[in-house]
Amino acid sequence: MDDSQPSIPSSPTRQRFLRGQPLGIFVLLGVSVFLFWLGSLAFVCHRLNVPHLEQHRLQTIAQVGEAMAITSVLFSGLGFVALIATVWLQRRQIEAAIQGMEESTKAQQENIETLRAQSENTLAVAKISALAVRISAYTSEILQAGIMDPVKKIRLEEERKLLVEELDTERRKLKEKSA
Repeated sequence: MDDSQPSIPSSPTRQRFLRGQPLGIFVLLGVSVFLFWLGSLAFVCHRLNVPHLEQHRLQTIAQVGEAMAITSVLFSGLGFVALIATVWLQRRQIEAAIQGMEESTKAQQENIETLRAQSENTLAVAKISALAVRISAYTSEILQAGIMDPVKKIRLEEERKLLVEELDTERRKLKEKSA
């Protein structure tokens, strides 16, 4: 026997998310930010290698700080954009989950209606069967009473007639439901 657990198929929502463009855009954006950071760092390092007088060294270091500040602002802005994109993607996923639950609820309600109709039909068939058995029992009693007690025979025939009418009514109801 194989003790490994069966793999759980991915949900359609997850497949649509991974297949869509937003993930590729975020990866491309992340790579471009990293390359921009490397470029700004290379630019600043190149500027430091230029021979300057000692008094201008503080100015050069200040320029490095300013160059890195631009990168820091860029990262902050991209972080904010990523936060907004994450909230937007989560909202889409929640909407898809809600839609799936609504479809599931609708299917369950249809299932309940089908089961209710089936149980009503089963009850009607059981009632018809019971009436048929009672009619058969009355027929047997009528045959026995016909020989010994004619008054009882008449009473039994009237009760049997009522049962036959009830049986016909139930059969008509069942036909109307199935039509």
